[in-house]
Amino acid sequence: MFYSVSDLKLIAIAVISFGSYFFGVLPNILGLGTKYRNSVTLSSILSFGGGVLFATSIIHILPDIRKDLSQWSEVIFCLGYLLIYFVDVVVVMLNKEHQTERERLTSEDFSSYGTIEENTSLVNSQNQDHAVQVSSKIKCLDFGLLFAFSVHSLLEGLVIGVESTRSGVLLLLTAVCSHKLLVAFCLGAELSRGGQPLYTILPALSVFVAGSSAGIGLGIILHPGNVPGLTKVEPILQGLAGGTLLYVVVTEIIPRERARKLPKYSGIAQYVSLCSGFIFMACL
Repeated sequence: MFYSVSDLKLIAIAVISFGSYFFGVLPNILGLGTKYRNSVTLSSILSFGGGVLFATSIIHILPDIRKDLSQWSEVIFCLGYLLIYFVDVVVVMLNKEHQTERERLTSEDFSSYGTIEENTSLVNSQNQDHAVQVSSKIKCLDFGLLFAFSVHSLLEGLVIGVESTRSGVLLLLTAVCSHKLLVAFCLGAELSRGGQPLYTILPALSVFVAGSSAGIGLGIILHPGNVPGLTKVEPILQGLAGGTLLYVVVTEIIPRERARKLPKYSGIAQYVSLCSGFIFMACL
């Protein structure tokens, strides 16, 4: 029994969706954010994921957009980096303003309680300010990963969706699954790093999973030959996603893992894991 091209595309949606969900929730089920929260094991896994994202950005995405954008490829790539940097700055700024307003209202309500309470409030305020900065960084990191992965997944799905042969669909499905499932695991590890319950990471994971399915669906409905602007928009979005991934790795994941209070040898473990993730993804 031979499946039609359309049937294979529907099968591809099911395989990619189920596989991405499974590997995405696996880090949470294994307790990477709880049992191993402050361990070299978790740090090494997240560093490995950073290497995977680094290779995805530089080895896979950048060469692809060079084929379509030629001399503009690096510019678009850097714009993606600067875009998420701007989002990072805005998120931190807005959270600081919200925290300042909350501190003002708190100080007005409790100003009559005396010196001891004021000193306690000051200490709590400093702790809250630090927590807000950390929370802002986490929100931006998750947003950056989600944006980059969703765009990348959408475009990968689009490539499968516009394929017109059975062998081509199967080949592309194998190629996409070979690294998308690994990326899903890395994304799940990042989302679960703080010990969050499983239900809290499902919305973000669902957006990531829906990217490929939506891309395949759009590819079935649309075709670059029928929509001329599609061939121009695709590499631009791909380039922005690549720059976003580079920002997340270089300014968020690597510095965060190096700042962890872990044994001295952990730095070597993080470096080896990062290189291993990079090499593994580069070979796919």
